[in-house]
Amino acid sequence: MMVNLEEYLKQYDEIVSFGSEDGLDNLELTKTTIIYTTVLIEVVALASIMMIIPIYSRIQKEREDILVLFGSFARDKLEP
Repeated sequence: MMVNLEEYLKQYDEIVSFGSEDGLDNLELTKTTIIYTTVLIEVVALASIMMIIPIYSRIQKEREDILVLFGSFARDKLEP
């Protein structure tokens, strides 16, 4: 009877150990995935900002040039 109990406990410990290792592997995989996803989001956000700022600056410069151009005309020439 004791042999069966010892064998049962041994198998139980193996199953628990396997479950714990599998759980830790899944946890590590999830952690790695979250890190890579966060880095990817930061890189995409930085790239977007690096593209948007020069475009916005260019648009503002064009608007300023247009306003300066209209400011150089006499008022009577602008009215229909």
